[in-house]
Order: sequence, then C-alpha cells, then structure tokens
Amino acid sequence: MPRAMAAPWVARLLEELQAAADCELCVAAPFRVTTDRAFIEDGVQYVFLPQARKLHYWTYRWEGLAAAAELIDDYRPDLVHVHGSEHCLGLAHVQSRHRCRAILSLQGILTAIAPKALGDLDRWTVFRRERWIDLARMSGVLGTKRTWRQGAIVEQRVLAAQEHIIGHNAWDRAQVAALNPKARYHHVGEPLRREFYNYRWTVDSARAETIFFGNLAGAHKGGHTILRALTILAKDFPGVTLRVAGRLDSWRGYGKLFLDEATRLGLRDRMDFLGFLDAESMAKELSAASVFVSASHADNNPNSVAEAQIVGTPVVASYVGGVPEMLDDGRAGLLFPVGDAAMLAAQISRVFTDRGLAQRLSDQGRQRARQRHDPAIIVDELLAAYSAAGCTLPSRRES
Repeated sequence: MPRAMAAPWVARLLEELQAAADCELCVAAPFRVTTDRAFIEDGVQYVFLPQARKLHYWTYRWEGLAAAAELIDDYRPDLVHVHGSEHCLGLAHVQSRHRCRAILSLQGILTAIAPKALGDLDRWTVFRRERWIDLARMSGVLGTKRTWRQGAIVEQRVLAAQEHIIGHNAWDRAQVAALNPKARYHHVGEPLRREFYNYRWTVDSARAETIFFGNLAGAHKGGHTILRALTILAKDFPGVTLRVAGRLDSWRGYGKLFLDEATRLGLRDRMDFLGFLDAESMAKELSAASVFVSASHADNNPNSVAEAQIVGTPVVASYVGGVPEMLDDGRAGLLFPVGDAAMLAAQISRVFTDRGLAQRLSDQGRQRARQRHDPAIIVDELLAAYSAAGCTLPSRRES
C-alpha cells in the first residue's frame, strides 16, 4: 500500500504483475481526502484512504489504519502486499477481521535512516539556519529527525508483525535479521520506469565537467557534501557545473539550508536548478551529464543510482547500505566514504579526466543494472515470494 504517486517503480511492478499473473488487483494508498474514494482503471481497483491532515504518512497518529483494515474486510484478498515498512498501514492485515496472507516490501528503513537525518551537520549549525516558525512547529530539518524517530517506533511494530519480507540486497537482509529474525526474507528486484531503458550515455555525448544530482529530500541525502566537493573541483575545473533536479523549497527546511550553504561557498553561479523532472526529462539529463552523484548518509537501494546505471551515466556514490552491491564494490561505479568531500571530489575528477574509465564504468554499470532490473526476472522472483507466503497465482504466460 504505497503513498499515492510517491513510488513510480511500484506502478511499473503493478503493470508487469498484471501482465504475468491471472488475478484481481486492488491498490490502496493514503491521500488527502475526507471520505473513501475508489475507481477502476485497466482492470485494477484503486482506493484512496482518507488522510485529513497534511502530515507524513508514517505519523504516530496512526491515520488511515482503521480504513485500511476495513478495506481488507470488504475486499477479502488472499494476499496483502505492503510497500514500505515506515507507515502504520503495514499493520492493516493484523487489525482486520479477515484473515489473509501478507508480505512486505522494504523501501527505506527508518530505523536505520533516522539517526542519519542530519547527515554530518551538527545540531547547532542546523539550529542557527532554521526559521523560528519551523523550530516551533518542528517542521524543518530538526523536525524531520524528530518525525523519523517517531516513525521508526511505528516501523518496528510493523516489521515485527511480518512473516515474509521482501528486500533487494545484503544490507536489507541484515536489517531484517536484526529487526525481525523470525521473518522469512525474499530477494525481489525493482523494475524501473521504461523511459530510462531508452537512453544510452556515451563519453562523446556527455557535457564536459557536468555533475547531476537528483535529490534534495533532506540532509541525509548529502547535498551539502556535494557542495563541499564542488569547491575543491572548481580549482582544477573552472567550468564545473552542478545540475540539481527535484523540488527545491528555497524558504524553509533543507532546501533553504542547501541554498544558504551554496551562497556562503560562492557556488550559486555554478548551479542549475531544474525543478521536478518527469522520467523522460530525467533520463535525458542523465544521458548528457558527465557523472551522476549520490552522496547519501543512509540508503538501501536508491532508485536514482539504478536509473543512472540503466542509462549508462558513470556513478560516484557514497559507501552506504546496498550501494556497494549495486556498484559491484567499485567496478560498476566509484565509491567514496560517507561525508568525505575530498574523496568525492577526487573520484569525480577521475571520471572527468579519464575517458576510458568513464566509458568502462558506463558499460559495466549498465550491464549490471539491466540484469538486476530485468522485469521478467523480477516478476518471477515476486511470484515465488508470493507462493512462499501462501498465495500461488496462476500464470498468464502458461495460458
């Protein structure tokens, strides 16, 4: 039960599952409505669960749980597939009267990510740059850390209630073993949006000295580490440019902190803010960049890295979570220690100056990513996980 519009790879998975398995599907997600709303499209029933307040859906208020449990009672599914451990809806099958099988797919793991909510920024630095109204409401960067701590408490209850959990890498498996050793772990990949498979990066088509970064969701994504690396790179690469995709809230929260830091370092003239990009535009940007950077302080299976690899853009990423596995420990991308701006700059410099290395990283990253995100393999893994959880679906491929 993903948050509406928050996980485009879930939509692709739904499409592939619908094509491969003969079953009825119902998708439910919290949305800002005051009453239930439902519709049917392409044979799938969609239900919006009421979400009256504009709050994070992993809130400790447990909003939407009763509506989700009631939906299960009405729909009476054989299996409930929950996407994400960080929201209370993962307990809906426990709260419902209808007894059914359940399986949960890990997305982010708040228990591991919450301690990294500030990245490597100290509290005093963040406090001085927060607006007073955000401090009072706990709605800024410090408020995010507080909310995530609360969400982690919810998550631990959600994970404890699961008998079957889907993950994507060895890091996910280790987290499950620590948080719920009784659960059975299943490896299932994630399909990516089709547009990324249609573009191909080459060293000759890339813009010189161009860095692409696509996530300003919070301090844990390490945008400030990239800024520090940019000041180092500018000494040797006068034309170096950082292109940033995603929503930028320039007047509050981490967006304001990021812009303030860029101004302090004198980097605003080296930065292009692209705003929200659809999949086609994102793939096009990736195919034109010299390098894609992921500087996260906590992550498990970042789709932004996977999308860059599918396109073939050379990746430089922090050694965190499942990323080393995605980059084959440095053979399909370059790694750097978390928060180490000097090492990040050095790795980017290697990509800028060594065309042969850049093309090898591109080729190897693309090859690994295309195998890892092959939709046919992923659906087979998913159906095997469903079967292990007690719900074997008839295949359309055999009919």
